[in-house]
Amino acid sequence: MKTTKFGLKITVFAALIYFCALQNAVAALLLIGYALLVESTDAMRKMSCQALIVLGGVWGISSIYALLNGLVSVLNSVVGVGYLHLPYGLGNLVSLLLDGALVAFGVLALLGRYDILSPAALDKVLDKAQAAAAQAGKTTTSDGDAKK
Repeated sequence: MKTTKFGLKITVFAALIYFCALQNAVAALLLIGYALLVESTDAMRKMSCQALIVLGGVWGISSIYALLNGLVSVLNSVVGVGYLHLPYGLGNLVSLLLDGALVAFGVLALLGRYDILSPAALDKVLDKAQAAAAQAGKTTTSDGDAKK
């Protein structure tokens, strides 16, 4: 079984990201950043990319709903009568569905299916970046001198 440098199974780490995202976006982003910067395995890269895609989608949908709600409030103040409103409970339903998606992906991650959404194009970009970094084998300083 693949593990992180701390000895934590990758499936548990992936689930931890999704379950942290239920409470705190910063904690989830810090865990993804750790996985991308410190861990160097292919499975961790795929898991991190999927988590970024899923969390970006969830937070994007949540932001669109908040923007729509704000737009309705602005229209109410322009019209001045208060007749415009979103259906009662729609905010709760959207929040419930998005949280359910995070829980579902967390459970899938615990079952070992943490890289089911990684698109092929994203995998190609990640593989090219890794190959370019490995092929270079050199780093350049700020004044352009190459060193090994």
